[in-house]
Amino acid sequence: MSEVLYWLSKHGNARRTSLLLFGIAFVIRLAGLLVFPETHLSGNAKESIIAGAALIRSGQFVGNADYPMLIPPLTALFTAVVQSFFGDGLLAVKLAQIILDACTVVLVFQIGSRTIGQLPAALGAAFLTVYPFSVFAPLYIGTEALFSFLLAAAILLFTMGILRNAAGLFFVSGLILGLATLTRGTTLFLPIFLLAFYIRHEHDRTRSKAATAGRSAIFVIAFALALSPWIIRNIVVLDAFIPSSTSNGPMLHGSSEKFWLIGDRERELPKYFDYLGNEKGIPRPANPRPTWVEKDRYYKLAAVEMYKDRWINDPWSFAPFLAKKFLRLWYGTESGANQGIVILINLPIYLLAMVGLRSYMRSENQLGGVLIVLLAYFVVIHVLVFGYFRYMLPVMPYVIIFAAYGSLSLMRKLFGPEFQRFGGQRIASG
Repeated sequence: MSEVLYWLSKHGNARRTSLLLFGIAFVIRLAGLLVFPETHLSGNAKESIIAGAALIRSGQFVGNADYPMLIPPLTALFTAVVQSFFGDGLLAVKLAQIILDACTVVLVFQIGSRTIGQLPAALGAAFLTVYPFSVFAPLYIGTEALFSFLLAAAILLFTMGILRNAAGLFFVSGLILGLATLTRGTTLFLPIFLLAFYIRHEHDRTRSKAATAGRSAIFVIAFALALSPWIIRNIVVLDAFIPSSTSNGPMLHGSSEKFWLIGDRERELPKYFDYLGNEKGIPRPANPRPTWVEKDRYYKLAAVEMYKDRWINDPWSFAPFLAKKFLRLWYGTESGANQGIVILINLPIYLLAMVGLRSYMRSENQLGGVLIVLLAYFVVIHVLVFGYFRYMLPVMPYVIIFAAYGSLSLMRKLFGPEFQRFGGQRIASG
């Protein structure tokens, strides 16, 4: 074990390690595809990604008001591009997702090396190559593989921009984060949190305020530029400001325990809509085929009314309600199935990550704070909207990095001088 730790501490940032991680991740995911060649297609996959890709390839993307708006367009565009080269099947799309996911493992390793340390980054990335939920994500048609890749690329470039004081890196990072937001709208407000960390970080290092403000502005401008074509398209075609997708459906689903599971939602939502019409005077859209904007506005009204009813009838239930949503982030599924498996696999990771966070907070290293901000943002945004484990999957690599940090901290306490001899002393001091 000591020899392995020594090798990782010496070669954790080497190009060969990145290539090795990519190779292992690619082979394992390819093997997973051979075992599970056909996976379940969700409603979003059929309607927003596959059907959306067909509309894009047929030239009806830009001006078609019926283009599906449940999720942002980039995954459908990615699918359409792959299918343009390799045909209508989904196998090539899954292979492309596998390549992206293997690249994400390398990006996570590079991020961890620059923020937490080479050794925990190498160990965390090595575990990520075999992490079951990461292995399975690119095997189905969804947003996870592309979104996780773009998010990791943006965070890596943002971190490098801080280290090198490079305005160009901030620009490219903002641009890629904008593309990530066009893949999944979760990150729409993330620039605010990242820049809050960056400004605080630079203030602690007594850097130029003007330079910090300039780089922050460049980051925001690049982010807005990436979103602008889609925003303009939606204003022109839909007469609505929609920066990523129609988001009030998830908000409604997260507004009550009755709507968390798909089965309960299908049974309870029609009853709730009848209640809104009969008791609240909020009828369903009059149009028998409501537009995306009409449906989204109705869902928003329905969600607000649900929260208002809770506030009026049982205000003391808000804190337990949010606590339950927080807990569901770490294990919950929309179907209610496989939740025990999620807990069984992830519980040791969560426990080690808490140890790692505690150890890291005692260190003098500050740059890892960008990962803490990222994790905190994902927790807050999904507790407020709709939380279940799949939404946290793109940031699980960083939870795993902290878990690796925590495991190394424990190993130092257990093995003491022998572990320090092979580079472990850096874990304790940061």
